[in-house]
Amino acid sequence: MRREFSATRSRAGLAAGAALVCALWPCTRAWSQALPTDGGVQPGLDDLARWHLPGAALDAVEVTTTGQPMRVAQAPGVLTVITADDIAACGCTSLADLLRTVPGFYDVFDLVTHDVGMRGLTGGARASGSVLKLMIDGQAVDFRPSTGNFFGEELVPLEAIEQIEIIRGPGSARYGADAWLGVVNVVTRSGRELPGVRVTGAGALVRANPGGGGAVTVGLSADHAEVLAAASMFWFDRSGLGLPGSSPVLQRAGSTELAARTSQGDVARPQSLFVKAGVDLFRGRLTFSTSVQHLDAAGEFQDFGPLSHGTRVDLYNEHFRLKYEVSPTDRLSLEASAQAVLGFSAADERLDVGRLDVDLVRHVGVAGYGAAVVGRYQFRERSSLTVGLDLTSEDQLLQSFDQHQLLPVTDASGVVLREVGTITPGEGHGAHQTFWNGGAFVQGLWGITDAWTAVAGARLDVNSVYGATPSVRAGVVYAPAAVPLSLKLLYGSSFKAPSATLLYTQPMTPLDVRGNPGLVAETAHTLELSLSRAFAGVGEFALNGFALAALQRIEQVQRGATLEPENRGTQLVVGAEAEGRLRLSSSTRVRLALGLARSVAAQVPGQPVDPLYPWLQLHASVDQALPVGGLHAMLEASLVGPRASSAANALMAGQAYELPAYVFAAATLSLPSTELIGQRATRGAFRVSNLFGSFRADPGYAGIDVPAQGVTAVLLVTQQL
Repeated sequence: MRREFSATRSRAGLAAGAALVCALWPCTRAWSQALPTDGGVQPGLDDLARWHLPGAALDAVEVTTTGQPMRVAQAPGVLTVITADDIAACGCTSLADLLRTVPGFYDVFDLVTHDVGMRGLTGGARASGSVLKLMIDGQAVDFRPSTGNFFGEELVPLEAIEQIEIIRGPGSARYGADAWLGVVNVVTRSGRELPGVRVTGAGALVRANPGGGGAVTVGLSADHAEVLAAASMFWFDRSGLGLPGSSPVLQRAGSTELAARTSQGDVARPQSLFVKAGVDLFRGRLTFSTSVQHLDAAGEFQDFGPLSHGTRVDLYNEHFRLKYEVSPTDRLSLEASAQAVLGFSAADERLDVGRLDVDLVRHVGVAGYGAAVVGRYQFRERSSLTVGLDLTSEDQLLQSFDQHQLLPVTDASGVVLREVGTITPGEGHGAHQTFWNGGAFVQGLWGITDAWTAVAGARLDVNSVYGATPSVRAGVVYAPAAVPLSLKLLYGSSFKAPSATLLYTQPMTPLDVRGNPGLVAETAHTLELSLSRAFAGVGEFALNGFALAALQRIEQVQRGATLEPENRGTQLVVGAEAEGRLRLSSSTRVRLALGLARSVAAQVPGQPVDPLYPWLQLHASVDQALPVGGLHAMLEASLVGPRASSAANALMAGQAYELPAYVFAAATLSLPSTELIGQRATRGAFRVSNLFGSFRADPGYAGIDVPAQGVTAVLLVTQQL
């Protein structure tokens, strides 16, 4: 898969998606519910319904843990559900903003990607949250070459989200590779739920740097069909930041000039597109969806060339799916789907490694396809048997780096050997590897009594590169209908597959990482105990405890002039998570969240305990209805404990060190809905985050730590047209 071929495939994929939507259009009756014509306020925008009792969360419906709708109280998993109302209330612009306050999550943001870790563990350098499985409507949307995820504004327009279902704990027995420590499933709305056209405008300030952007959603529906299309684009300038003083690279001789530098032209331009079309067909439902994510950001704090001013990370990640769901009988439901994936680095991506004569051009990508069949037989309420088969094939363009000439190369007589702009192919340029994976799973759900539910399941994945990996899960749930109580005891095993990048990448510089084809999957065994209780008129509380054994951890080992990943670590983590939602009065809501995670045993040579991850996180928010114009004010505060440096930074510093604890604060003023233009609904939110400034830092690699973005203000206004 060449770079030009990738661009052609990208355009072809989008064209195919548009063609399919057009093909579905005449299959329906007249679009009786197309653009609204009554001039009234439309459902979903005029009423946020934010003042339900917090205890109603136990009755919220989720589908992620079992693949079928269930009450959260009865679902066999440790769950958090974030609703569209929650998203609107906080004024957030990205999934990372929303996950930050969920117990068990911690985000290290290097101003390009979010490395979201869970329960004391992260994926390591350049991991981009690969310890989690991120899905949109049940379809994995990771960037397949690295298995990293996009948690920023490039993921999906937030206006298109119905709810976000979050599982803390293993998910491989249902979803296979990479559902290692958790699963995040973004559930989108339908064209029927978002009728008409909505436009969102955004203005932003990152410290003193202006930015902005916006989004548009279009929803159309008829008796038997509907279409939702959503697109967003933002522009943020984070320039003016320097390396934190904790960075070991600043202790080296001759680092005075580097210490005085600040980031320049540090602009991010995230873009996203999501299209979903559905039509009733042959007693079933046919759905086509397209998700396009464009990550485009300067990389001033990338570990290979900090503050070199020339790095631009430019990646496209595209996923397509055609799914047919049918229920031949009341008890039997079937689902068949076909999917395709396309991901690649754009032609104008540049990686500046601090050399004056050359920068690097990365070649990496994937083109793949797959199919899956799932059947479920419902014996009785809360008792079912689900079986599934899936197969994927991916043509991976293995990561390599060409040299792009910035200065001419001449011989002793002055004859130009390589002109400016010359591309010199790097080691392994153009190499491909085919990955195929077959998976089969079975899951049984048994409603023992009205209060007791048991679950058991197993899955086997067979991969052409790293072999066979089994996963299992089992648990029991006590959730009596008469009492808003839920007690869960759960066990599961899971695995993290070695990515094509870890297996086969070529080093970009001396001492960089060279892939190791001998890697095997990292595995984990997790035991969880969860208790939730709601109190009428007061709120809801949840407490979870867990023990996690992570095996075959991949660590970077010095091999000659390069680093090489190897399976050589074991880590045992114990912890607890607590959440509370309180209604203090008719106008005041409070949410509390606590996360504790501590390594009690680690067998990773040279690795500090709990690297990059805080042992303590405490979050609190207050949502207050104001007596003026329906406004709401939300105040958030988070205490994040100290985090140990990465092993690489500890080695460079000559000793292990910690980054100190810090407090994060944010304030949001939101207008749920009003009619400012005719009878069309308007909603707005003004959010200021990181109120205490940019003095804090997050742990990084290769001798640098990463500065926080600083005080950021965003104004969002959504208008129904």
